[in-house]
Amino acid sequence: MTIEHISRVALHRFLKTKTDMCNKQRGPNPLAAMAEATFRYGSKNLIVDVLSGNPQKRLKEFLESIDSANVPESVVVLTDGYRGTPTCENYYYGQLAEDFKENPFTSVCEILCAEGINISTGEQYHIIQPYSYGDDGLPVFASGSCFTQTASPFFGEILSTWCAEKRANPRRRRRPR
Repeated sequence: MTIEHISRVALHRFLKTKTDMCNKQRGPNPLAAMAEATFRYGSKNLIVDVLSGNPQKRLKEFLESIDSANVPESVVVLTDGYRGTPTCENYYYGQLAEDFKENPFTSVCEILCAEGINISTGEQYHIIQPYSYGDDGLPVFASGSCFTQTASPFFGEILSTWCAEKRANPRRRRRPR
């Protein structure tokens, strides 16, 4: 499977999870970031806790934890966040969320995002799905999505660096028991 296919399938599951959680909560509900490592013989899903710390640090910890057991075929990071252009040179984490919540004329929109990387080739796929909430509190996903084969600035560098290290120092993949 290509990293595009793996990323799109992971995003589709994330869209369903978003809808299910909002339905269960009977209204808007943000999702925590999730990192998914796909191995040749299955997959491992862990939640990256973005509420208690820096999500980039949590991703590094996730990558270290999966690497201790086995090197995966691919990794996909899924996030629920915002997209827009920061309004000043001194961008800080949470600025887009503040602008979205406080400025009724903002161009910032809510998005679900999948950032995937193939460990053996380094190929990346970044797909974004904008959404809004309907009157019933459930997400309404925009028709179509945008994608790029370049890394996002938020998680892309971490994934690229980790992937390059795995390719430079290959370890034999073990089959799970």
